[in-house]
Amino acid sequence: MNRRTIITISIFLLSFNVVFSANELQPEVILKRVDNIMSAPKDQYMKINMTLTDKNGNRSVRKIEIFQKGKDKRLGKFIAPAEYKGIGFLSLPNGVFYIYLPAFGKIKRISSNVKSSKFAGTDFTYEDMEPKSYADNWDGTILESDSSTYRIKITPKKGCKTSYKYEILTINRKNYFPVKTEYFKGNSILVKEMTADSIVNLKGYWIAAVSTMRDIKAKHTSIMKLEDIKLNTGLKNNIFTKRYLRQ
Repeated sequence: MNRRTIITISIFLLSFNVVFSANELQPEVILKRVDNIMSAPKDQYMKINMTLTDKNGNRSVRKIEIFQKGKDKRLGKFIAPAEYKGIGFLSLPNGVFYIYLPAFGKIKRISSNVKSSKFAGTDFTYEDMEPKSYADNWDGTILESDSSTYRIKITPKKGCKTSYKYEILTINRKNYFPVKTEYFKGNSILVKEMTADSIVNLKGYWIAAVSTMRDIKAKHTSIMKLEDIKLNTGLKNNIFTKRYLRQ
């Protein structure tokens, strides 16, 4: 192969890479598409079977109902077993978050500095239970991309209150659904990871039918399986109130 041929091939490859890079979506566009997918239904009702497994293999099962409207209202209540029945949370716009513990008969507002606490012994913190808007509150940097996924590092924007230093999302390029989320704290320590183990298309909406949250240090997992889901049923605003949380 002569020198002229080598130069021609090099120029072609360079041009290809420039075009490919120009055609790549910017991280903020990807995050907006993720938000649109995750909050696509106008409202959602989900009944979830949650299996908790500790490092010794001991298991316990809980059931929870979750109601969501839009992208910033969510209410969840345990319905089984008996010792957890009625424990619930209410997440509202602007970071407002309440929990209800029937044993005390009081609703308590949770401040942002304690949202890193685990919710009712699961591997989900109060913060994890809130609806998330990535594009509004997080800046993204593409770490890797291939034909099937994007891997994006997201860091909180100024004013975003979070207990995580950053997160890394692995996003399906086909439908923009996050298939894995890695959570980092402190000195860039991986503390948890969540995987969407089964993603289904229900009436045009992408839903995680099975997902797993793993606490790396505690070696504890919470597996959530959808038992029932209803979309766009016209949930009323009175569901997303402290009064309903107490019922």
